[in-house]
Amino acid sequence: MKKYVKFGVVFIILLALFITYCSKVDREKAKNERREKAKNERVSKAERTQAMNSNRQAVESELMTFGSMIVQYHRKPASQAGGGNNVATAYDKADLGAVLGWSRAEITAGSKTTDTGTFTFVPVPAPGIVTIVGVGTEKGRDGATGVKATNTITLADRKPFGIISNN
Repeated sequence: MKKYVKFGVVFIILLALFITYCSKVDREKAKNERREKAKNERVSKAERTQAMNSNRQAVESELMTFGSMIVQYHRKPASQAGGGNNVATAYDKADLGAVLGWSRAEITAGSKTTDTGTFTFVPVPAPGIVTIVGVGTEKGRDGATGVKATNTITLADRKPFGIISNN
């Protein structure tokens, strides 16, 4: 009988040691999983930020291209199928869309979608001023809407561009 009691005590001690070891291994495993998850979140956040910045720069670049084409058209003499450099001229989206090479459907809608984002003419507040808003394909800082930039072109100025990034 004493023999069985000693065996039982040894068995219980070994079982307790095994359970302690297993719980320690589980804690280490959980700790490593948390570290790995945090590392992956930091990497994915950095990748999202990089993608957002890249898309914002691409949107701004397209806005600059559109602005350059509009200024070039505006400064070209009317005899050469240009705007005649007349600041009092209020260009509508049909004029500007044709200058930018947009399709009829895009001109009618007043917007064009590219790989970079969607570009829309804002109603002209005054003659000689053209505003184009670009909304990118990547989510902006708020995480809900696309990156956004606005190019307001004041045709009377020597330096007519003014790009503002909103999101």
